[in-house]
Amino acid sequence: MDRDRFEAGLNAVIAAHGTKIRAGIDAAACGTRRDWDRSHEADDAYLDAHEAFLIEVFAPPPAPPPPVPVVVGWEEEVRGRTRGRPVVWRRGVNIVTVSRGVAYTFTASADSLMSDTGNDIELRSTDFDPLHEGHSVRLRGITYSSADPGPADLVKLAIEACRGVALRLHARRITPSAATRAWPESAPTFVDIVASEG
Repeated sequence: MDRDRFEAGLNAVIAAHGTKIRAGIDAAACGTRRDWDRSHEADDAYLDAHEAFLIEVFAPPPAPPPPVPVVVGWEEEVRGRTRGRPVVWRRGVNIVTVSRGVAYTFTASADSLMSDTGNDIELRSTDFDPLHEGHSVRLRGITYSSADPGPADLVKLAIEACRGVALRLHARRITPSAATRAWPESAPTFVDIVASEG
């Protein structure tokens, strides 16, 4: 409940209480039927305002908005240790979701986001799950790793975020072989595709 709504509700109770007191004094002084009716109406109005104020004050807080995952792509060259060995690329995504002040990070490799069948059936399947095993948690400036899958609702959000990336890669006709090789020059970079929204 914000300050403005609190003050408005409190002022309504105070005003109703003042009206009730004045109506009671008038009824006691004059004693007419009309004055007593007004007094009873003022009593009822005060009780209604008081009840409405209490309901507003003690109402449960609104539900927090659902967490929104942030997907970040990354890529790096891995050079061979022997002469003549080709450069190999490593690419993947990190999915970070903040829930109740804790940052959960899930990861997936680029090749797990790419269809090797030429269609998107497997990407749209309910069995689609490209996430690496486990997750990490950052709390109070310290990062902890866990082999546990993580909270089910956040895992579901991370999978759906990966699905979005996978479908964007599929739309660009990017195949799993590109995950470890030089990126196709005709396509936006892997990081740019991950960052785009469609």
